[in-house]
Amino acid sequence: LCFLCYFVDCRTAQFILFITIISFLFYELLVKYGYDDIFFNCKIVKLLFINFFTILTIATFIIAICYDKNNSVHLFFDRLFSGRLELSNNGLSEFRLTPFGYPIQFMDLDPFGLASVSAVSYQYLDSLYLNVTYNFGVVSVMLLCILHSILVYKCIKIKN
Repeated sequence: LCFLCYFVDCRTAQFILFITIISFLFYELLVKYGYDDIFFNCKIVKLLFINFFTILTIATFIIAICYDKNNSVHLFFDRLFSGRLELSNNGLSEFRLTPFGYPIQFMDLDPFGLASVSAVSYQYLDSLYLNVTYNFGVVSVMLLCILHSILVYKCIKIKN
């Protein structure tokens, strides 16, 4: 996950890392106080943990596709997420998805506020999941979701 955050350079990368660290700390507390068996015997919790990356990837696409700037609820959440919903929706309508990805040259603002297309310091498509899908392709993201699910399943199975 850190590898992906580094290569796609999205603002959501820090949030994903924060959630991951909090999740690991939460799990350590469960283990420390002996609640890990009770927690992981629940099939729903197990499925959510195993498919966390896949669920977030699919949810990101659904939310981005369904975004409507005329809907007050969507606007509220768009403001809450610093305009990322509208950016994601625009990105999905502007760029096409490919099986193996392709580099997208994003818009940037230079120090004088003029648009340039040479730098990548500001990602127009500022969603980690969408950005990874565009840069590495749908096949790569599907493979990544499967590998992530297998890894988490094995970690849960050996209680690691």
